Amino acid sequence: MLTSKRLAALGSAALIASLFLSACGGTSGTTSHPPAPSATPSRVALATATPTVSASATPFCGLDVTHPLDIAAFTVADPVGLRTQTAAGQQAFDNQVKALTQPYALSTAGLVEVFGGGADAGTGTDFAQDAITALNLLADQKYIFSHQLTFFQSFWDGSLGNDQIRIQVVFYQCS
Repeated sequence: MLTSKRLAALGSAALIASLFLSACGGTSGTTSHPPAPSATPSRVALATATPTVSASATPFCGLDVTHPLDIAAFTVADPVGLRTQTAAGQQAFDNQVKALTQPYALSTAGLVEVFGGGADAGTGTDFAQDAITALNLLADQKYIFSHQLTFFQSFWDGSLGNDQIRIQVVFYQCS
């Protein structure tokens, strides 16, 4: 019979094996003992992995948070058209955004935070969401924004006027 001192000396693996044998009825009523250590230890060959470096590393793609583009607040050319989602209002807004982002025409936006002005949070956030709807038209044209890679988020900015928008863009990059 194994005592608690003997089980502690065996270690956890032997303890589990002993408990298993006890639960299963053991082996013909005999007590299992660990094998006696040999007088001369045998050598065990250990496999070692050799790290290899590939000449072509897998590119890492993600947001480049070190160089965000902060487009200063601007007054929307046709705020009523943008709010009511008319084609002319959306096109006027998109033309303004294109003019402000021309140096980044070959970049792809990853995260776009759009801040809308308004008397309260609901009005400002709704105006920002209307701007996002118009920006999605630029994604259709594959200009800076992408339906697959760009995440838009609308916010209210109480320091902006009722017809103003501010945009912050964090670009997507692969290295």
